[in-house]
Amino acid sequence: MGDLFDEFMKELRRRQAEASGRPTRGDKAGDADDQGQDDPDPGAPNDDAPDDDDPDRLAAGEEPPEPIDDHRPRLRTVVPDADDAEDDGPAEPAPPSPRASGGGSGSGDGGGRRRRRRAGGPRDGAPSLRNRLTTAIVVIAIVFVILMLVVGIEIWTDAIWFRSVGYDQVFWTRVWVQVGLFAAGIVITLVVLLGNVWLAGRLVPPADGGGGTFRSWIDRFNEAAANADRARQRGPWDPWGGSARGPRPVGPIEMPDPVPLGSLVILVVAILAALGVAGAIAGSWETILLWQHRVPFDPSGTPVPDPIFGRDISFFLFELPFLRLVQSTVAGLLFAALLLTAGRYLLAAMGGSNAFVTRVRVHLAGLAALLLLAIAFGYQLDKLELTYSTRGIATGVSYTDRNAQFLAYDVLTVITVLAAIVLMVVPFVGRIHVGRERRPLSPLVPIGVVLGVWFVASIAIGRIYPEFVQRITVVPNQQTLEAPYISNNIAMTRLAFDLNTWQEQPYAGDQPLTAAAVESDADTFANARLWDYRPLGDALNQLQTIRQYYAFPDVDIDRYQIGNELSQVMLSGREIALDKNPSATGWVNQRLVYTHGMGAAMVRVSQVTSQGQPDLDISNLPPVSVNGAPQITEPR
Repeated sequence: MGDLFDEFMKELRRRQAEASGRPTRGDKAGDADDQGQDDPDPGAPNDDAPDDDDPDRLAAGEEPPEPIDDHRPRLRTVVPDADDAEDDGPAEPAPPSPRASGGGSGSGDGGGRRRRRRAGGPRDGAPSLRNRLTTAIVVIAIVFVILMLVVGIEIWTDAIWFRSVGYDQVFWTRVWVQVGLFAAGIVITLVVLLGNVWLAGRLVPPADGGGGTFRSWIDRFNEAAANADRARQRGPWDPWGGSARGPRPVGPIEMPDPVPLGSLVILVVAILAALGVAGAIAGSWETILLWQHRVPFDPSGTPVPDPIFGRDISFFLFELPFLRLVQSTVAGLLFAALLLTAGRYLLAAMGGSNAFVTRVRVHLAGLAALLLLAIAFGYQLDKLELTYSTRGIATGVSYTDRNAQFLAYDVLTVITVLAAIVLMVVPFVGRIHVGRERRPLSPLVPIGVVLGVWFVASIAIGRIYPEFVQRITVVPNQQTLEAPYISNNIAMTRLAFDLNTWQEQPYAGDQPLTAAAVESDADTFANARLWDYRPLGDALNQLQTIRQYYAFPDVDIDRYQIGNELSQVMLSGREIALDKNPSATGWVNQRLVYTHGMGAAMVRVSQVTSQGQPDLDISNLPPVSVNGAPQITEPR
């Protein structure tokens, strides 16, 4: 019975050592500890210590033990009695013996082992400041070279071309404006995004050690995993939770601190968002400059209102595009700030903080409310942009726009503003009690209701209702209902092309044509267009390409001084067409030999030869001008 009890105690000590992660000592040392004796002689061999090459240990998947230094002090291992042993957790580590912690060999590290010092100083292996500066300079030089190859050469080529035509000042103005807008966009975006992330870091409560919501989820998962592991490994034949040589139990899942990696991700996303916003703003340089230098539509300053909104025409040319740019940029910034701020609070919650206190909810609700206000402002801009609507017969505000779409945008604006107000009020209100039983209602419920109503209204009122009016009311009687809006389109077209000052011609076109009418209105009939641009283009490609690698891609209509008269003409440039030249292959041919077109072809709209071909005033290669047509001095 004594031998059986000793084997039982050895197995119990081995299991407790494996569960607690402590290195096991020999059974003889353990017996000495149980009897209250001192450690055996360090130089004495330990026959019961496990062998490094023990096949049973290797088969069980255990790592070989580290070799024991016989000259270092030993640790005492206090093993409880069998009645006090627990199979569901490791035993508390025993305090070190006086011989291991203080006296004897004088270790000083509290664990009885002599601390090994590595070779080198405290910065051994770390890059020096000089190496870091060298690496930074090399990286900057590589980026500069890449930018010069990708962007710099193109900018320099454009600068040379603009200088050759005398518009280099215009080119550099555009370039420096784009650079300034890009830099301002990056600064503003980073201030908004990182400022909100910094504010979130200041508002979030510190981790209280209790775990928080996410930590409690992890603890519950660990507890369930531990119970499942014990149930899987415990058998009816083994009351200690597994076989003697079975696999080690799976320990609890420790959740790593997500804040460092999450903060890096937030920073990278903020930088990418800043680059995107800055690029969009720099690409809209023309819109910004037109707004900055806006002028009234009438040079005299007299307002020229449009027939629907009563605003000056210049508003729709200069101010409305700028307001749309501001609205879309602000909405995008607020959306990105809301996402990054919510991510920062989520990191804090994963780190064990109670990240959903009142001030946190106010911060998030404020960003969401500002985003909704930006969207509400966008609805009013959508209403103004119906000036360019193509829903009706003519371009401009139609019957459906005026009587249905206007109402839809106004209703959506009101609903969005109310949703923003609810978002700002709810965080300051505790749980709402409803019903006779005064049951608490979460503050998220009214927010969800308002946002749901806004989403449904944006589809039902903003999309379905105007389409219903268009198909049911307008389409059956479109000519009558759209007549006022067609008149508005005609009036604005005449104003745009300055046709209101024209007088009625002698021949209006609604009377029989006579020789007297032709003679009295000779200038008009001399410019009556006989040619259509499509057959004229085919004729020019057949008669005037001359070389296989030339083509006339299109035909334009213009007026030129031919002789002493201003005549209406049709002309086309002779452009390069490499796809029609089999020999135009390779870098040299495409970039040094076949590089540009040559000359143009021009014919008056009312001139035709006796064979039915166009009577060309500019033709051939190099171009030749006849009949008083303008001379081409730069045929390239």
